[in-house]
Amino acid sequence: MRVVLLGTAASGGFPRWNCGCTPCAAARDGKLPTRTQEAAAVTGNSRDHIPAVAGLRTPAHTGAGCAADMVDRYAPWEWHDSLTAGGFVLSGGLVVTAHPVGASAPAYLPRRAADECWVTAYRVEDLATGGVLVYAPRLAGRDAKLDELLAGADCAVLDGTYVTTADAALSPSTRIRRVHTRLEDASPLFDPASAARGQAVEAGIEVLSDGAEFVL
Repeated sequence: MRVVLLGTAASGGFPRWNCGCTPCAAARDGKLPTRTQEAAAVTGNSRDHIPAVAGLRTPAHTGAGCAADMVDRYAPWEWHDSLTAGGFVLSGGLVVTAHPVGASAPAYLPRRAADECWVTAYRVEDLATGGVLVYAPRLAGRDAKLDELLAGADCAVLDGTYVTTADAALSPSTRIRRVHTRLEDASPLFDPASAARGQAVEAGIEVLSDGAEFVL
């Protein structure tokens, strides 16, 4: 399985258009690399790339009809409900299951009833290589469900909005490869020379750039 990080910043990208914090100013001056909003793509055959975006649920929640009209112009595609019981198998031999990890509904909805399925994480398993990826760009913290989700994983791409949240998800002794994504615009992790970035590296946490690829 090949994983491509399409974006690694929080909503609004980096620098954020309406933010004047030190990291955003540095990015505008060309001192730090810019980043787009978090997203990833996975492929099991280096041909069919499947986007993994934790915010997508079903057509009823995302307005997929509009998305379909746009995507249809470029390539054939097929919709899968991420919460299908038992998951589903994608081309290239990837098995994907979605797991609820939070109940925070999008702010743009007129009625935001509590629903534990609003925030999901993906577990992607490669039937050929045995590689397992957990993609969880939004986390409220560590709990038994997250521990179960991470069991046996080779790599976890975790919420780095607040450093302590993602750090708490895994103990330093774990052998799981840890990558932070969805970095908030004021995050010190953007700067390779910052103390926070150095501490993350020492703890075995990677902060990769947009476009980074790795194989599991």
